[in-house]
Amino acid sequence: GLCWGNPQDYQYQWAKPDSGCHRIIAAVDQPSSIKV
Repeated sequence: GLCWGNPQDYQYQWAKPDSGCHRIIAAVDQPSSIKV
């Protein structure tokens, strides 16, 4: 994941955009090959 800001606050919606986290998944071929 790619996270920024305060580690204690990133999971809360009210902390965005100052703190947050994005889950990044690499796919071999196409985004449609991702099963989350």
